[in-house]
Amino acid sequence: MIYEHRSYTIMPGKREEFVRVFGRFMPLFDKYGAKVVGVWRTDVGEQNEFIYILAFEDFAQRDEFWGKFRSDQVYLDYRRQGTYTANVTNKILRATEYSPLK
Repeated sequence: MIYEHRSYTIMPGKREEFVRVFGRFMPLFDKYGAKVVGVWRTDVGEQNEFIYILAFEDFAQRDEFWGKFRSDQVYLDYRRQGTYTANVTNKILRATEYSPLK
């Protein structure tokens, strides 16, 4: 199992709108085979941060998911609206042998 940790820095004044719009993507994760581990926004600290973690069996499943997700009309419509993000950080995480999540 691999985990994809995605952290978005949201443009000033756009966080609440981004959180609402991101909710439209939730059905796509399930539709195309990504398991949502969690979705968060920072309320203490850097308040323009939005984070989510997806779980995949392997890199092949991850690559297939992103190919389908980025071709979906819901995502394409979102991209045409402009951007809400100033920066995106993406990490792939692997659990240690003693992690509760494997």
